[in-house]
Amino acid sequence: MTLNTVNALEIEDFVDLALRFDAEPLIMLVANPYQTIDFQKKFLTFTEGQFAEMETQIDASIPKVRARKYSDAELYLDQLKLHLEMHRSGDNDPVKFAAKNAARTVFRHLPEQLQAPLRRAVQNRRRSAMARAEQKLREDSAQ
Repeated sequence: MTLNTVNALEIEDFVDLALRFDAEPLIMLVANPYQTIDFQKKFLTFTEGQFAEMETQIDASIPKVRARKYSDAELYLDQLKLHLEMHRSGDNDPVKFAAKNAARTVFRHLPEQLQAPLRRAVQNRRRSAMARAEQKLREDSAQ
């Protein structure tokens, strides 16, 4: 299942349905391949209530797939939780999303020798953001 704003509150239902048929429920956040603002607004802009409910449903689903020994499904749910946390602090805001798109456009017009150091800086920032999100999730689960 690809998770988006339309089916955001159906995570646990999907997991239960898949488990009823002995299928491994794999859920990922939908991609916006062309990085369009319309797609972002329609399918990837969640409310705080949706984020809270998705986290609750993911937390309820992990023990279910763990009990069935579906390690890939457990990994997908952990990754989904991480990606939702990163999305919440970044691309969920249409203004931030538009700013990133503008920066990508400018980047593509730069000479290659200027792109390489910028690419490294962006990758380092992404790694740091992912590490912070993982740390936050670990702290939240410890409480």
